[in-house]
Formats: sequence, C-alpha cells, structure tokens
Amino acid sequence: MSTHASHQDRLLTVPSMAEAGCREAEEPERLAYLDGLKHQIREGVYQPDIRDLARSLANMLVRDL
Repeated sequence: MSTHASHQDRLLTVPSMAEAGCREAEEPERLAYLDGLKHQIREGVYQPDIRDLARSLANMLVRDL
C-alpha cells in the first residue's frame, strides 16, 4: 500500500464519539493557539509559506468532514 493510499484510508474513517469528545475538550486550547498565530502573523513575527497554509487548509477540511 502506498503512503498516499494509507492517508486516504485514514481520511475516510468516521471519528468515534470518544474522539469527538476529546476534540471538543481541546477546542479552547486550539482557539487560543490560533489566536496566537494570528497575532504573530499580523505583527510580522511569523510569515507562513504556502506549505503551511496548504496544511492548515487541509486540516480544516478534514475536521469539517
């Protein structure tokens, strides 16, 4: 099985209720982390490259599935 195929299998699985509960518990921490990154970007401290942006967008899409 190729690396791409193994990633596809992982993306197609439905998260369990336990995973969903963990994700909700992590939500405040995730939001604080994102706010920190936004602040760094606005101040010019952190300048993401295209790979960082693509990775972030892909993670957002996977979370919404």
